[in-house]
Amino acid sequence: MSYAKIHLDVPLNGPFDYRTNGLSVVKGSLVEVPFRNKKQVGIVIDVSENTNVETRRIKGISSIIDVAPLSSDYITLCRFVSEYYCFELGRCLFVGLPRSIRMNRLGKEYLENVYSLTVSGRLEIAGTLDARARGKRRLYEHLLSNEQTVLADARRIYSNASKQLTNWIQSGWVKTEQRNLREFMKVDRAISVTPKKLGLTESQIRSVDSISLDLNGAHVWVLQGVTGSGKTEVYFELMERALQSKKQVLMLVPEINLTPQLKDRLQRRFPSERIVTLNSSLGDSNRLIAWEQARHGVASIILGTRLAVFTPLKQLGLIIVDEEHDTSYKQIEGVRYHARDLAVYLSQLKNIPVVLGSATPSLETYHNVLRERYKRAVLSDRPLGSLPTIELIRVSRSESHTLSPQVIHAMQSKIDDGEQVLVFINRRGYAPALFCSSCQWSVSCHRCSALLTLHKRPDHVRCHHCGYQGRVPSRCGECGNQDLHDLGHGTQRLEEEVAAQFGHARVIRVDSDSTRRKGSFEAMRQSIDQTQVDIIIGTQMLSKGHDFSNINLVVILGADQALYSGDFRATERQFQQMLQVSGRAGRGSSRGQVLLQTEFPDHPIYQHLIGHSYDDFAIDALKERELSDFPPYSYQAILRASSPSSNSVENFLNRARLCALDLKSEAIDVYDAVPAPIHKIAGLIRGQLLVQSTLRKPLRIFLKRWMKEISNLNESGVRFVLDVDPIDV
Repeated sequence: MSYAKIHLDVPLNGPFDYRTNGLSVVKGSLVEVPFRNKKQVGIVIDVSENTNVETRRIKGISSIIDVAPLSSDYITLCRFVSEYYCFELGRCLFVGLPRSIRMNRLGKEYLENVYSLTVSGRLEIAGTLDARARGKRRLYEHLLSNEQTVLADARRIYSNASKQLTNWIQSGWVKTEQRNLREFMKVDRAISVTPKKLGLTESQIRSVDSISLDLNGAHVWVLQGVTGSGKTEVYFELMERALQSKKQVLMLVPEINLTPQLKDRLQRRFPSERIVTLNSSLGDSNRLIAWEQARHGVASIILGTRLAVFTPLKQLGLIIVDEEHDTSYKQIEGVRYHARDLAVYLSQLKNIPVVLGSATPSLETYHNVLRERYKRAVLSDRPLGSLPTIELIRVSRSESHTLSPQVIHAMQSKIDDGEQVLVFINRRGYAPALFCSSCQWSVSCHRCSALLTLHKRPDHVRCHHCGYQGRVPSRCGECGNQDLHDLGHGTQRLEEEVAAQFGHARVIRVDSDSTRRKGSFEAMRQSIDQTQVDIIIGTQMLSKGHDFSNINLVVILGADQALYSGDFRATERQFQQMLQVSGRAGRGSSRGQVLLQTEFPDHPIYQHLIGHSYDDFAIDALKERELSDFPPYSYQAILRASSPSSNSVENFLNRARLCALDLKSEAIDVYDAVPAPIHKIAGLIRGQLLVQSTLRKPLRIFLKRWMKEISNLNESGVRFVLDVDPIDV
């Protein structure tokens, strides 16, 4: 009798022993097993003839799931995540798997629709196309040159392909059928598009040549380039070298919104390569197909957000992490991994290079460059034009979110010249607060310790933490006064004021509210790119990764907000964001201009900004971090707890602190339990406990022992999670 050790996606320490029942299971096999009176998907990590469990208590495997076993490297990566971030191995093993596999809902997900021309379509379509129907003609020529195509490829050729294919099907010119993905795994699909390759600058050539020398080993390269310096072209050159060696490339981006235009550029550059995207916006079937194509080597370029780092790629030869400083790479729910750090670990595991790209590297990455743990290539200039000029405009605190006369004049001048203006304010909604003019009562969320934000069209108040929405109150909740004042500016209010100030200008607002519908962001991006708008009101969604050649003025409002923050990382993030959004200006032939309104123009962060000097800022910031023993000169972990009862949270964290004091060595510092910065969200009281060490290894040993003790505390109604290397303290 043989037994399999199996991990399940449950918050319990495994593995669990099951009889194989004669089934041919191996390490990495996905199986279905009985667990607590229901069927559960499990992953086999070992098979042996022995077990330490009483045999009569061992249940048998129900069936093998019809998916190829997971690779040893995938299991090794997940084991590292489990040990480093202190989560159960079972939960880590399932993080990167498509939902269809996790829920064992396979079958139709392996089928995809394919389109092909009929005999009459080959003969008759051409005669129906006039000279102006260029998109339809490209689609027809694509169908002529390819025996079959899928809708995703057809849309890349012609944006309205779905409707056009339907029309041709009704005319009998195109037929559709379903193809099994499993049969497609060895097919190479090439699209007949002429590749477009740009010439490189001297600094780009130097960077490519330097990094290319290390393509056959585990090296970490930091590609630090000023905004608009052409980091993407360097990525493409490095990709080309990896693809020539029949290797796969994994490229991570921080946000879903950056993937469509980047995939389009990749497809134009590498027309013969299969490119798939992996992110949370995909439906279950599409994600399963993309994941299978990636792991079987059908897809040679994998473009994804943080979760894509878990994709098992047997031919992986290069990893690129674009905008590596971005906090979106840190998972803040469930297993709290950092995708950038896992990419670095994966490069060591696979013995391949990883390129971390950014105009503003994180201070942790920059510190590793200074310590010569990472190598650096620098792009110090733009291929076209110069960096924008940055001018500071002194305003009072009450004026910091409104347009000053100097800004209004500059905006009007740009609009008159047919150029575009980006006005940046990182606060959505109409106004962040609603106050009573008599007693100063404020409209607060009843579920959170936060103010409700006023929104317009339709009028309502909304909590940006728990999602609560309600009517705008007509009177004060304390004194009954009907004179309620909205204070502050959000994107909606700014949009309203800009539209009133510039009556004939075309204004568009780009934030998470206006882009809520699927495809809306892409439509807005195209309208900006095609100069169908004059003024763009935007949040951080537009601060990175977008290349609009006609934006020649960027206005930054509300920049001083971060200067009041208690988070030691606040100034780093603010500088990175301001430098990134400044880089949206002047990407065409004209030099850009940036106007930043501030109450503190002499602040060092702004003085570094006007010189585009990230290096000087980083060195000064690192000196401050070193004096305070903050990361990267120390390593942190935070125990976060929540409960409807504040007493329960306090008791749990105090007991956890006592455990920590008993277990810790001299290298570990244990701080007092404190309320979270926002101590109540969605009705749950939140607290946290920080532990810190200047040495990583003693901290890892301590955390493993501490979590074992904490799991036995059994404080009723308390949820807790350990956040290793937290980005919010």
